Amino acid sequence: MFFVTHLSSSYAPATIDTYLAAVHAYHVRLGLPFLPHSTPQLDLILRGVKRLRGIHSRSQRLSVTGSIMRRLKDALAHSHFSPFDQHLFWAAFCLAYFGFLRIGELVPGGPHLAPPLTRSHVDVSSSTIRLTITASKTDPFRRGNVLCLAATDNSLCPVRALKKYLAIRPGSSPATALLLLPSGLPLTRKRFSEVLRQAIARARVQDAARYSAHSFRIGAATTAAMHGVPEWLIRIQACGCWSSDCYKLYTRALPNQLRTVSAALAC
Repeated sequence: MFFVTHLSSSYAPATIDTYLAAVHAYHVRLGLPFLPHSTPQLDLILRGVKRLRGIHSRSQRLSVTGSIMRRLKDALAHSHFSPFDQHLFWAAFCLAYFGFLRIGELVPGGPHLAPPLTRSHVDVSSSTIRLTITASKTDPFRRGNVLCLAATDNSLCPVRALKKYLAIRPGSSPATALLLLPSGLPLTRKRFSEVLRQAIARARVQDAARYSAHSFRIGAATTAAMHGVPEWLIRIQACGCWSSDCYKLYTRALPNQLRTVSAALAC
């Protein structure tokens, strides 16, 4: 209880609750005794903290849609970025959008951390990209998932975007990160988010501060649903299938069914 009182001067109630859960888990791991995570006394203290500090809700993140993707592409093309960076970040944006990817499934948190997506995880043909997602938030046991991103016949084409980047990508080792900076270091979450913010601002998108890396995943799911893509197919493409029985449908999803998702997102 003293620990909670100490934290209350600097942290929000939700953060304090997370800290308590971490301490509890650490004690369980070491076989040490620990009071229940929730007791009447702790609940009263946390209630007091909430009344004192208030509960601040996060601004709802907005969706990156097909029309915004086109504006991002134009913003990159008319930016100060080098041709290499333009191809790199457009490929990154396309993978995030057409793959329904979480940022942690696309790039590492730092330049020296293991990349979640390497060159060996990607197979590119004339009309399709196959991404092997080795682990995700809903796949903690690393059973893996394969995504199919198909070429489209308009300006939003993940296959064309990735091919243009791969033609100039530095390095040849299949174990290195798929998305590399000119220096050969991997593109990180921080840099991805920085460039996204710059591109959103340059594109003059309204409420620019409410867009984040997760907006690609939100927008892809929303756009696909609006264009009639079946819910089970959206769940497969979004890598969320492992948390429910929807994963069973993956074995019955024909390639042309999976390709319809890319077509819907490019509308």
